[in-house]
Amino acid sequence: MSTLAAFVFFAVCSFFLAKLEIQIEGAHGWAADLPTWRKDLKVGGRKFFELTGYHLYLVLLFITLFHTAFLFVAWTWQRELRVLSYFLFFFILEDFFWFVFNPAYGIRKFNKENIKWHTAWLLGFPVLYWVLLPVAALFYLLSL
Repeated sequence: MSTLAAFVFFAVCSFFLAKLEIQIEGAHGWAADLPTWRKDLKVGGRKFFELTGYHLYLVLLFITLFHTAFLFVAWTWQRELRVLSYFLFFFILEDFFWFVFNPAYGIRKFNKENIKWHTAWLLGFPVLYWVLLPVAALFYLLSL
């Protein structure tokens, strides 16, 4: 599969997952109204990230699904990096799509004033995107 075809495929999958999560979470992002456990992850005594059972198992499900490729081709470090790069691109895009296509948010409310669970922002996007995007790109380049 070409890189462009893979990107389009995973973008479509990101869209569908975002739409599913919108149906599950509604306007209450980060599983705010779901019956799931929550755990604050701290760094240096300060809250760094809130983990939910819902999101942990969602990520584990998808990382497992992305690795089904290795049922059909032999595992190599190069292929692992490619899978991880696609996975990171997929989840960044899915998170962005959740806001864009959620009737409670949309592109106009995609900002730190309206989205409290992304606590750090830079140039109009969550810092998480700015951290994960170069990692995804690096993994992709190392997989070539």
